[in-house]
Amino acid sequence: MNVQSILKLLKKGMVDGIVISNSKELHKDQCIPCLEGKQHHAMIPSESNVESPRVLHRMYLDVCGPMETTTWKGYCYFVTFIDSYSHCLVVKLIKLKSKVPKLTKEYLE
Repeated sequence: MNVQSILKLLKKGMVDGIVISNSKELHKDQCIPCLEGKQHHAMIPSESNVESPRVLHRMYLDVCGPMETTTWKGYCYFVTFIDSYSHCLVVKLIKLKSKVPKLTKEYLE
């Protein structure tokens, strides 16, 4: 947690037993372990700078699974295809991850 969050918890009386120094410089220091642990991050842009001039020019594919619960037909994975130009999303159910290359080829044809 960052120092400001801990101080806020103390001020609201949500924690007991923490002793904080009265140093004014406390909140200005950067925590090296936090920085090394990558607890800081850059802002995520709301728009992409990658252009897709036409349908199927850039596709995003993701495989998810295996799910804890399978369908009654035995599907335990799903694949998503997203077209960057049209933002069309297609979800396909599969039983085995080894079927992804064949399914991708069929989708693109």
